[in-house]
Amino acid sequence: MKIGYIEGNEELLDLLKPMWEKLNLIHKSRSLYFKDRYEKLIFAERKSILLKKAEAGMVRVDLAVEEGNTYVGYCIGSIVGDKAGDIDSLYVEPGYRNAGIGGCLVERMLRWMDGSGVLSKTVTVAVGNEEVFSFYSRYGFYSSANILMQR
Repeated sequence: MKIGYIEGNEELLDLLKPMWEKLNLIHKSRSLYFKDRYEKLIFAERKSILLKKAEAGMVRVDLAVEEGNTYVGYCIGSIVGDKAGDIDSLYVEPGYRNAGIGGCLVERMLRWMDGSGVLSKTVTVAVGNEEVFSFYSRYGFYSSANILMQR
């Protein structure tokens, strides 16, 4: 399996729509209290939020591509405000997990943030998806707060 990487900005968002929709289904299936939120969330809304971030700062999209132009993963990052970096979304297709693709995508995003002078970095993990904590801890991300939302 030979994987290549494409980097760009918000112009690449439409290419990752099918993968984002799969990630949204994962969040819906694992959510304890907000299944309806994920059920109602559509890609156009998520894209709109990311485009607003791009207007206020910068958005970067990295795509993992297998030979033959098959997209197998993506990472979206943004920088807004006072040099605050955020890993907005990360997904790797099931058949490609545990092959280092997710790690490569995160490392690429963190290098971009560091090169852009980011002062803080965050990643938001949906409740029910805590199994990814150990993955993100490899890159220095740890839980620092719990945000409670009213249903």
